[in-house]
Amino acid sequence: MTHIIHAAWEVNFGLPLETFEKVHIAGVRNLIDLALSSRHISPPIFTFVSSVGAAVLYEGETLEPTVGDRDGQILVPEIPIDNPAICMSQGYSQSKYVCERIIVEAVKARTSLRAMISRVGQLSGDTYSGTWARNEYLPILYRSILTIGLAPSYFRASQGLCLNSSHLLTCVSSHGDWFQLTSRLQL
Repeated sequence: MTHIIHAAWEVNFGLPLETFEKVHIAGVRNLIDLALSSRHISPPIFTFVSSVGAAVLYEGETLEPTVGDRDGQILVPEIPIDNPAICMSQGYSQSKYVCERIIVEAVKARTSLRAMISRVGQLSGDTYSGTWARNEYLPILYRSILTIGLAPSYFRASQGLCLNSSHLLTCVSSHGDWFQLTSRLQL
């Protein structure tokens, strides 16, 4: 085994952090232990699909303002951030943040562990048909906007990554890499 990719998670923004502990947060720890138990010289690369919600409230310095800068927005640096205040106050995002921290600490403690964390906004649909699950957040939001003819004041061009493009998540892997992958979606 050369890679472990953890992309499975219950997507429910109404659940508190505690509901994610037994299965999801403990599952990350178990997968780290699995990687470290490898008999290979180098353990498998552990890739964790996190969420932009784990860092969406970041207000610090934009480290690379020319890379992907959109209209002067603050860009979240693609590094570990030890500040729980950057996380949305809902269990899903908090659980992703907690797991990011578990992985960062595991890499510090066991330097043989190679990990990559991707803070993804939305994985859905594909570039061929554009089909999305009807119960996903963005399709529901778009249908509502079209039905009532109004958009929320916070609404802006949405970002996501189509499922058949998500192979980008595993293209580049090395010790402690961080990526936030998004692409503009067209309405």
